Amino acid sequence: VVVDVGNTIELYSEFTRSGGNYVPFPDPHSYRLTLDALRDEAARARLRSVWDDPLSLDPSRRSARVTREIANRLANLAKSLEERHDPESVAQFLMRCLFTMFAEDVRLLPEGAFTELLRDLRQDPTSFKPMVEHLWGTMNSGGFSVVLRQAIPRFNGGLFATPEALPLEEGQIQLLIEAAQADWHDVEP
Repeated sequence: VVVDVGNTIELYSEFTRSGGNYVPFPDPHSYRLTLDALRDEAARARLRSVWDDPLSLDPSRRSARVTREIANRLANLAKSLEERHDPESVAQFLMRCLFTMFAEDVRLLPEGAFTELLRDLRQDPTSFKPMVEHLWGTMNSGGFSVVLRQAIPRFNGGLFATPEALPLEEGQIQLLIEAAQADWHDVEP
């Protein structure tokens, strides 16, 4: 912690405990807190954690926790889907869902767009399959997405070459929503 009294607080970290290089925390864009930033509860919570529980800020620990939580939710979804679909189709479907969640969080897709789509589709599960297939088809080709109502980039690599979605029930869509609400920056593949 570096304090320029009356101006800023800068945070640096070195979680490997090897005495190596300290780096701006959490990243080079947001490690410096101005006094005005202290009005934000998230900034104050980060500072509290620096003093009360610094290891809770370790990205590898947070990543492991988030990954475990998501894995548990998706395991439940996979089990329920495998009752009616072959495991290969379920695996491909979940990989497309996971990548779409990741793309949303790293802003390759509009912020919150996929999560909001899932929330809308929870009320109308019969629309899930055609809407998601249309989105994934557009992700494969790039262009204007009528589902998201804006242009999106082309995602190459073949994951969306066959944009097949599986029909889901309301509870299954809810499991996807819960997974989508996680911060996918912190998920280990």
